[in-house]
Amino acid sequence: MAINQAYLFLIFTSNGIFIGLLFDFFRILRKSFKTTNLLTNIEDIIFWISTALSIIFCMYKFTDGNIRLFMFLGLIF
Repeated sequence: MAINQAYLFLIFTSNGIFIGLLFDFFRILRKSFKTTNLLTNIEDIIFWISTALSIIFCMYKFTDGNIRLFMFLGLIF
């Protein structure tokens, strides 16, 4: 059971790294090009939808929908 939890922690840590890279991508786009408030809001919506889909996909694919505290700790790290 501990190996399974360590594996899940690693998966959700990887997912957190992906979310961080996605955030940095949108931040670089925002700094590189002058964007309007409407475009900034659309980018934010795209970021949050893709983040939510990524987390939900990992929860259902790897944990059958079970929510554990260490999964959120992995996303934060």
